[in-house]
Amino acid sequence: MTEIESISFMNQALSTLQSAVTAALENKAKLGQKAVVFRGGRTRIVSAKTLVREIKASHDLPATDF
Repeated sequence: MTEIESISFMNQALSTLQSAVTAALENKAKLGQKAVVFRGGRTRIVSAKTLVREIKASHDLPATDF
């Protein structure tokens, strides 16, 4: 596998993981659940709805109300 193929494969894997996490968080948001994240050197419990909004804002996607 060439270096370019390796980079392409890693980018595809990263994109797939990001999509899976976003889908899981969207499901949690619809159910009104919370999620555990690591921020500022500490674990935090936050609303999944907030995380979905942050993800969509960082990717310039339209926010969906849950």
